Amino acid sequence: MHNMEKNKKKIVIISGITGAIGSALFAEYGQDQNTVIYGISRKALPFESFLKEGKLPLKTLICSIGSLNDYSELFKHINYDIGEIIYVHSLGLYPFEVNREGAITIENDSDKDGVNDDVTKLTFNAFVSATQNLQKYWKGISKCILFGGIADKYRPSVHQSWWKTIERVKEYMKIETRNNPNLSMSVFNISSVLCPHEVITRPFVFTDTDAEQAYWLHPYDLTRFVARETEKVKPGFREFERYNIKPGFSSDTYYEDQHFTPRKVKELY
Repeated sequence: MHNMEKNKKKIVIISGITGAIGSALFAEYGQDQNTVIYGISRKALPFESFLKEGKLPLKTLICSIGSLNDYSELFKHINYDIGEIIYVHSLGLYPFEVNREGAITIENDSDKDGVNDDVTKLTFNAFVSATQNLQKYWKGISKCILFGGIADKYRPSVHQSWWKTIERVKEYMKIETRNNPNLSMSVFNISSVLCPHEVITRPFVFTDTDAEQAYWLHPYDLTRFVARETEKVKPGFREFERYNIKPGFSSDTYYEDQHFTPRKVKELY
């Protein structure tokens, strides 16, 4: 089946639905009568609370799946009388790995692989668990979405855990799409999103640097773009970029460590 039947609903599953991007995606898809949203949030009721005769209703809901390994139970209980599934992974940890002196510090790295273990858990392990279980229980059209950063291709040392993990996820995505003709996997590489969380984690971004919020992405503009491109996307692996161009901005010099690292110190401290 390559076209969604008119009488079939589409399911959009959003991990991290209470974040800035997840909430905007909820608003983007939420009023489409042909779309059912399953949001995943630790703050919500367990998904078992919604089961009827062993299945989740084809109605929009937000639930908790417990640990990140419980995607299996979630996908096992979906009613697959549908046309397609979109899975959006909008959770993760994006640490700034630099101290006040400008030295790079990788925390919580028990296996000494140069990557924060929580980044591996939230960005790689959880995404793999979700998409593996999706493919296990659903053989129809699947579209999986992950968010990366515009900075990733420059490999800035202050985000080492993040871009190392994203590169690993991309390789996984390429392999999976080669093996499944009904699967598309897309990475949306984005710039900073204007939301309270970003300003909390970088408290001096607007006071001690020349950052201008007018050029940050608006979450609802971003999610309209994501929804539009996802509607058109074909099976396979794709990457997209989304950012606002600031006049005079040069990405080649901005992301060089000798410029980028001191700037992050200013944003944080």
